[in-house]
Amino acid sequence: MGKTKLTNIGHGLYEIFCEGCKESHHINTVGEHPVWEFNGNLDKPTFKPSVRVTTQYSAEENPNPTMCHFVITDGKIAFCDDCTHELKSQTLELKEIE
Repeated sequence: MGKTKLTNIGHGLYEIFCEGCKESHHINTVGEHPVWEFNGNLDKPTFKPSVRVTTQYSAEENPNPTMCHFVITDGKIAFCDDCTHELKSQTLELKEIE
């Protein structure tokens, strides 16, 4: 299988690699809450509405939660101004994954 910009994990769940967080995020497209609309294109994916991922570690590990908020349109990820990583307010091509 070649490189794509997202991985179909199954049951309507997709995975992208976030360069801002340096980790994967999952986007659910079927079932209960939350559910995102997906255009079905693995090379130029679009998801609606925006995706917001918040990670809370224990206070000993990191007293501040991290937040990633983005919109994916035609294979590009646009990070919103409220992200806590250095790529906030930037738009990039989604990184290809194996």
